[in-house]
Amino acid sequence: QAPEIIVEVYSAAFLRAGLLTNIDFERLRVRLQGLQQAIQTRWSSRIDIVLECAPATAVSRLLDRDGSAPAVDWIGNCQFMVRGALETASLEFSVVDTTHLAPADATLAVWSLLQKQYCKVD
Repeated sequence: QAPEIIVEVYSAAFLRAGLLTNIDFERLRVRLQGLQQAIQTRWSSRIDIVLECAPATAVSRLLDRDGSAPAVDWIGNCQFMVRGALETASLEFSVVDTTHLAPADATLAVWSLLQKQYCKVD
């Protein structure tokens, strides 16, 4: 996951829901800045791929995996905020819709995308 998304979308959503304090949120933002600097120092570029699915599919998958899930509208709102945060950060990103894909097929879809968009084959 893009560190910006973890802090600026998910942590912000937890803050608004009262599940995270302002102090903890600000600590995460400070850690995010340090992490972003470390990423820029180590790598000259990065590739961001957003795996998304229909919010109802996400709820079903979370229930199967964890036994609990947030509401469908909460997930949909987070998906909307993820796209906005990526665009605001001026990050290039690609989206893979996994709504109708099994996990192995989602992996293949990401691999195919990487090969098409980022690998030059002679």
